[in-house]
Amino acid sequence: MTEHDFKILIDKYLSGQCSDEEKRAVEFWYAVSEDEQEVDQATLNLHKQQIRKDLSKELQRKPKVFAFNNYWKVAAAAVLAYAIAIAIYINQNPKTLPLSEVASIMPAKDQVELKLADGKTIVINPNTKQDITTSEGLSIRVDEQGNLLYQQEEINNSDAPIAYNTLTTPKGTISSILLADGSKVTLNAASSLRFPTRFQQDKREVYLEGEGYFEIKKTANHSSFIVNSKQQAVKVLGTKFVVKNYAGEAESRTSLVEGKVEVRALKANHSLILSPGQEATLNASGLIKREYDESSLAWINNDFIFINADLAEICVELERWYDVKFKIDNDIEKKRFTGAIAKNKSLQEILNIMSSSQNLNFRINAKTIYVSNF
Repeated sequence: MTEHDFKILIDKYLSGQCSDEEKRAVEFWYAVSEDEQEVDQATLNLHKQQIRKDLSKELQRKPKVFAFNNYWKVAAAAVLAYAIAIAIYINQNPKTLPLSEVASIMPAKDQVELKLADGKTIVINPNTKQDITTSEGLSIRVDEQGNLLYQQEEINNSDAPIAYNTLTTPKGTISSILLADGSKVTLNAASSLRFPTRFQQDKREVYLEGEGYFEIKKTANHSSFIVNSKQQAVKVLGTKFVVKNYAGEAESRTSLVEGKVEVRALKANHSLILSPGQEATLNASGLIKREYDESSLAWINNDFIFINADLAEICVELERWYDVKFKIDNDIEKKRFTGAIAKNKSLQEILNIMSSSQNLNFRINAKTIYVSNF
């Protein structure tokens, strides 16, 4: 598809002649192309102003919370095709990438581990049912998908010590746990959740390293739920949200889907209240509130979505999923990409797309991938 064809598509959108998939694709392009120069921005500015007005009308009718469903996937796939086509058009002479040596690299799959308070480690096997009873009187059931379901027996002595267990997911694996209070936590790859075998009456606390999607159940006494991480604490009553706080990364992020949360920066003692569709980022500059985009929640639906993301941060996500290591030439770390692809694809498919759109060269030695310009 040429630049001319793309402009025709936008004209169809403005005249109301687009199909639903084309309409979603144009709106996705608008959302992610503010800082990109893949097409003639001067020519398209007036079009984008009109799209802004149309989208503003839609957002007044419904909250800006992104849903992940099959309908969206069609639109995302369409806009990815448009983005690749435009990049090829501009590059004129795109080079194909022979990466047969990474063709077999699929998402890393390993066993989830549950470390009990007494030091015992239980290996959770995917697609295998398990029933576990701990010394603290806790019944744990593992369903066919490898999700953990906790059932707490009634404890009469409220002064009894509370024991903590830790659930850890390896690279390339997502796992869910239903806590004793009925709240559900889905852990992204290379993450861990430390949680009590039973919760206190007035406060529920867990400790996260990595990334987790929390669906918090309200209790009869409205006890608060607190997600602690190294740099921040997130306090809620009943809501759905994502917390991302990987060790070694300069930024922590909290994205709110439903309800209301308070995010507190521990060192600065500064807090923000989030509403649905907003996220708080914590970095060296402080705690900042902004609207989130699809990329913040994509992993929950087993997708990669990159919106004007630089090469360095994309490679961090790929390392976490495929259990490889990237070495990037310094002069290309800030190259930016926009696109979407399912996380069950091979690494070769993703690298081929990136190579075609930005003229990159990938070479592999063992499990280290070296990235440079052609």
